[in-house]
Amino acid sequence: MKLHAILYSWPAVHARAFEIARSLVGHADRVTIVACSDAPLDDDDQAVEVVRLDNSQYFGGQFKKTIEVFEGDVLLQIAADTWTDSWPAVADRCAARFQASPQLGIWTPHIDGTGWSTDRVFLFGTDDRDLIGVIQTDCIVWALRRPIVDYLKTLDYACTPLGWGIDWAAVAHAYALNLRVVRDNTVKVGHRLGGSGYDHAEADRQQQMFLQQMPDDDKVQFALLNALWNWRLNRPS
Repeated sequence: MKLHAILYSWPAVHARAFEIARSLVGHADRVTIVACSDAPLDDDDQAVEVVRLDNSQYFGGQFKKTIEVFEGDVLLQIAADTWTDSWPAVADRCAARFQASPQLGIWTPHIDGTGWSTDRVFLFGTDDRDLIGVIQTDCIVWALRRPIVDYLKTLDYACTPLGWGIDWAAVAHAYALNLRVVRDNTVKVGHRLGGSGYDHAEADRQQQMFLQQMPDDDKVQFALLNALWNWRLNRPS
């Protein structure tokens, strides 16, 4: 099983991206940085491949480029503004989980600093108490089996430059294929939860347009998952 780790980076986190990428060499079969930058980058390290986009790109453009350059059985995508005790351990655990479970479609670690809290995204327990099935993963750090990536390559990303909806499309398709979407509580990743520099109303409009592309079976899965998420989000405390 070949693991391709791809980091997405922007000017504020380029140094961290290269640090993470170099630590993953030898723990992933291929390591790539998709970097949004209008300035030259220090990319002399031959072990780390760098793909450049201009700095006007948001997650939608970065993800489109990510799945274009992906080669392997599992895509491990990492935002460069995250941290953990050991990135090699994250990659090793990710690979082991996919190797052990042919039914695993999408994997994500436990992320501190995400709007998708465990109590709101929990869907089902598994035989492994550290693995839980979830409604949503967040795409800060996540891993996708190749059939999910191949499906995502068929979609048009022009309508969602901000990238909203990509995670929902991936999760809905995984469940439509009877693959599992899990959060792994043995792996902890940190992320600073803060404001974003774009209009959320516009991002939501883009998401709705993007998700119209899904086939009917995926739309059914999305409707069920999103209804449960909204109920938990709005229920009285």
